[in-house]
Amino acid sequence: AHVSFIQRPGSVQTTLMVGTQAISRTDADYDAFQVMNKVLGGGPTGRLFTHLREEKGYTYGARAGFDLRRGRGPFSAAAAVNTEVTIPSIREMLLELDRMREAPVTDAELAAARDYLVGGGLGIVVLLGAAAAAFPSPAILVPLAMAVVRGRPEGVAEEITAVSVTLTESWSSR
Repeated sequence: AHVSFIQRPGSVQTTLMVGTQAISRTDADYDAFQVMNKVLGGGPTGRLFTHLREEKGYTYGARAGFDLRRGRGPFSAAAAVNTEVTIPSIREMLLELDRMREAPVTDAELAAARDYLVGGGLGIVVLLGAAAAAFPSPAILVPLAMAVVRGRPEGVAEEITAVSVTLTESWSSR
């Protein structure tokens, strides 16, 4: 593990970022990781946001996410917190990451993540396709849109819907 502190006198906020090498875009568990990420740090319903903002009042927001690539890409969790709660925020962020590994995803968390990914997440692909069709130079944008969907089998919505607590738990034991 590597920890870096960069002190900036007079700052009112500390930017926290915890990261590790994660999966590639073509990993067999890609969909399970997307569900896990939505539960952990995918917006105002995510565990990080709820815990650090709503329960502790340390930040205006916290997030987590993957930067998926052909090879393994990074995973990071981040928040900007008030400087006086830097150490407690680090502790709480690490606790939430541990909890993601140790505590089962609830049925409600799983349903919310699945519904978001099936209903909203796939809309991005549709929007990219529409943008590509309307863009003055489709030769540039079409390959970009195709890169988003390349390697995804037909019926991706059904696959995401089928993700179970068991699959999410199998990721968390890695």
